[in-house]
Amino acid sequence: MPSIDNKSKIKSRGNSNDPFTPDRTTVNLPLDRRGINTLDRFIPHSTSQKAYKASSYLNKFSYEDTKPLEDSSRTPQRLSSPEFFTDLERTNHYSSLPSEEYNPRVYDSLSNGSQRSTRIRKTKKYKKLKQSKTHRKNIANSLNLTSNTSVLQFSESKNISQQNDFKNQMSKLQNSNEFHKNEQDLQYYKDISSGHNRKATRSKSVMPFRVLDARALRNDFYTNLIDWSLTTNKVLIGLGASVYMWSERSGAIPVMKHNILADRNDFVTCVSFSPYNGAIVIGSKNGSIFLYDQKICIEHYSKYNGLAAMQPLYELKKDTSKGIACIKWYNQNHQCFIVGAESGEIYIVDVIDPLTDKINMQIVSQFQAQSQQVCGMLNNDTIVAVGGNDNCCTLWDISCSTAPILKYILKHSAAVKAVAFCPWSKSLLATGGGSKDKTLKFWHSPTGTLIKEYKTSSQITSLIWSVNYRQLVVTFGFGDVDNPLVLTVYTYPDLREILYVKTPTPLRVLSAAHSPDCSSICVAMNDETIRFYEIWHGSSDIINEYHDKGVYGSDIIEFMEGIHNSYRKKIR
Repeated sequence: MPSIDNKSKIKSRGNSNDPFTPDRTTVNLPLDRRGINTLDRFIPHSTSQKAYKASSYLNKFSYEDTKPLEDSSRTPQRLSSPEFFTDLERTNHYSSLPSEEYNPRVYDSLSNGSQRSTRIRKTKKYKKLKQSKTHRKNIANSLNLTSNTSVLQFSESKNISQQNDFKNQMSKLQNSNEFHKNEQDLQYYKDISSGHNRKATRSKSVMPFRVLDARALRNDFYTNLIDWSLTTNKVLIGLGASVYMWSERSGAIPVMKHNILADRNDFVTCVSFSPYNGAIVIGSKNGSIFLYDQKICIEHYSKYNGLAAMQPLYELKKDTSKGIACIKWYNQNHQCFIVGAESGEIYIVDVIDPLTDKINMQIVSQFQAQSQQVCGMLNNDTIVAVGGNDNCCTLWDISCSTAPILKYILKHSAAVKAVAFCPWSKSLLATGGGSKDKTLKFWHSPTGTLIKEYKTSSQITSLIWSVNYRQLVVTFGFGDVDNPLVLTVYTYPDLREILYVKTPTPLRVLSAAHSPDCSSICVAMNDETIRFYEIWHGSSDIINEYHDKGVYGSDIIEFMEGIHNSYRKKIR
């Protein structure tokens, strides 16, 4: 830029009002002596070469000639963005300086750059609009679309005529013999004429309808500290060395006071409701088994207002090195339950003495089911599935309780805690692996055949089948940190995800139990909370047995189960 004090140079310019008009006395001077500020007009090296072709007068600009100027440039790095320079060119406050011989015409053209760029933009916009119209016209011609059938030109009379034509076509089609060959086609056309919409298959998320604070809830994968009574609709929770029974009507009622186990330096490891009566069984770390009764606990709490500790009806003491991991009731005379120990042993315990008809817990049978700790267990009539920490699930036949028979060993790659027999297909067994396995497997229990397996993203802690639908709930522990899941509901046998529960921070489900009508579940979380979720709507339409192709994924197995093409129905 020329100096303001140099009046002679200002007068010698052709156009003094134009700051970009050159001084004719300095045309033949070097670049650094022409009085032009090159720093405001230099494009840095990191700029894309596409910026040099933004306007017509830059087409002859040589990128190679700018290298000598790059070393002396003091342009900040924040101006190296191509978008920044594009904005400057549009506002006509920026232009690049050619390194070739100075040409006054270039500077004269810059004064009219704004008007020329405006005309160029309008021309380009007109060309794009014309191309778009031509393209749409070609598409319409290729699809045989005319203006009379356009959606925008809606006419009530034409719509009525189209409906009449459609009805006439439907009547002709129904009268034809070809229409009656396939009943599914008939249903399809009926659905179209009635505006039937296909159901959405997108999975949805649910929120807990109740959250209970459970302080001192032990964060241990191998414990089972929650159960839901099928007879009284109460929830049993083990908290440290105490056990409480909760209901929506009466709140929390203490079952076992803290001092009973705390004085022995012991704590609760598992709890269980009897599905047949009001009995409660509690297992401890030191191998003790306690028997309580729901009705007696409520009466004692009402009488002493929870101030006095209630003693158990009966206590069965075992070896202190064999903690109790899980307890499941056995339906033989409704007075037996199965105990899984940390040593891998299984005990079959009878509550009532058959001779005296009084409470006298005795171990009827004892056998080694796993080489390591028992994690989960469930029985189906006389078949017991035992999941262990030795990366497998074993199937035992206890029809003769004094002489159990090992049937099959179902292998996983991690500890197996989640085991569940299907309620509407008794031979279908589901198992879930731990953090190093994360696999959901389905087995045919009479033959030990693996039917299907599905890889999940997290450790599987429990499985619950629905009694009303062909679905199951899978709860998760540690695993996917980026997308933490609490539970997921899958359909069977296609294993399609229809419902899920996520958390903003990684949480772990320790164990779960379902309500008496199997419409809701409660889960024990590692954040010391008990959360209730409504998974299925309550329904009295229970599937007692399901016979359909595809349940076991094998024609041979389905033939063994009595499933074939001539018998495809549900027995409810």
